[in-house]
Amino acid sequence: ALERVRILLTVHRSMPGTADNATVHISTEDIRLNPAIKDAIDYFDLMRSQFSVMKLPADFKYSETQAEQLGSKQFAFLDTSSNVGKKRLYATVRNGVAIMFTLSYTKPDDLKTFRDVLTKGNFALKRE
Repeated sequence: ALERVRILLTVHRSMPGTADNATVHISTEDIRLNPAIKDAIDYFDLMRSQFSVMKLPADFKYSETQAEQLGSKQFAFLDTSSNVGKKRLYATVRNGVAIMFTLSYTKPDDLKTFRDVLTKGNFALKRE
């Protein structure tokens, strides 16, 4: 599956290695070969089903798949946590591509800022 994933951007709030830093990864995955994935909820439900069969650290926890309206856009999201920190994963599906926004964070203010950015973003994809 990793051949279908592209990391588009990685952003850090502070210099990498700084304590309590927040990091955002924006990636895409071509999901056209998986007709079971119709939307971002399906995308995260499939991811969660894979978590249940993977050997993960004992402290790794993940939420139910949820949805949230941010501005005019609907996103599915999933929260994960472990002893290394928290992550919020947002996804939307456009033209057979899952667009995922992952925030690794420790401070609630970073999650609020991230949600504000997604509320104002333009996520139209142009195919060449």
